Amino acid sequence: MVPKWSCGPSGDGKSKINDVEVTGCVHASYFCSDSALVELTKCCIVHDRCYNDKKGQTFCDDHFCPCLHKAAKHPGCYIAAAEAFCLLVRTVGGSAYNG
Repeated sequence: MVPKWSCGPSGDGKSKINDVEVTGCVHASYFCSDSALVELTKCCIVHDRCYNDKKGQTFCDDHFCPCLHKAAKHPGCYIAAAEAFCLLVRTVGGSAYNG
């Protein structure tokens, strides 16, 4: 079962891994519909599994970003969530991938 909304490694957006993550979680909660949040969560679950299975950071990120863009239907959600999380994994995802 997919949770209604889960954000970041801790699931609540408060893991403090990165200020961008926390800010993205807050903005996504505000700008995205409940249905978009469910779809974003599904993207994150697949991305986390991809990292855990060590399929390659670039490979995982290259599939994650389009998934986010498709899930974020409203322009505000697209910018607040899809773009923010895509940028986040591409810039600091290495620590999560290698950790």
